[in-house]
Amino acid sequence: MEQVKITGVFDNVNVKQNGEVAMRFKFPWSEIGSYTRLLLNIGKEMKVLIVNETEEKVPLGFVSFKQLSIDRDGEAKLTIVGEVPQVDISKVSILLEQPIYFYTKVESSEMQEAQEVEEDD
Repeated sequence: MEQVKITGVFDNVNVKQNGEVAMRFKFPWSEIGSYTRLLLNIGKEMKVLIVNETEEKVPLGFVSFKQLSIDRDGEAKLTIVGEVPQVDISKVSILLEQPIYFYTKVESSEMQEAQEVEEDD
């Protein structure tokens, strides 16, 4: 199971009429080693947990990697997407204007396939 922890800030959330939720986070240059590891998760579902400075936890649920852009100063903007029933956005307000810790967990494809087979039985 691949795990990534990144320190950054929440940037914004956008909920579309079709139920797609897009959330964006900003990460400083000092986290380049961590946020570039997220590139390994392209095409995989990630389970995301956000923890703020006061240790309030916001489990976002399962999301997919959408975009990672890096500016000339090395600051990254990560966009993740999910569907309204799978992404809990009810506690987004506690993420505003403070540092957050962005945790992801991605199960290997072998583990996902094994779970799918178990569910089919």
